[in-house]
Amino acid sequence: MRKSRLSQYKQERLLELFIAGSTARIA
Repeated sequence: MRKSRLSQYKQERLLELFIAGSTARIA
């Protein structure tokens, strides 16, 4: 359970960073 939770957290952070980077690039 802890491993999956960490994976989910990492995925969320990666997605957030990806979206932020894309927005910054477009703007």
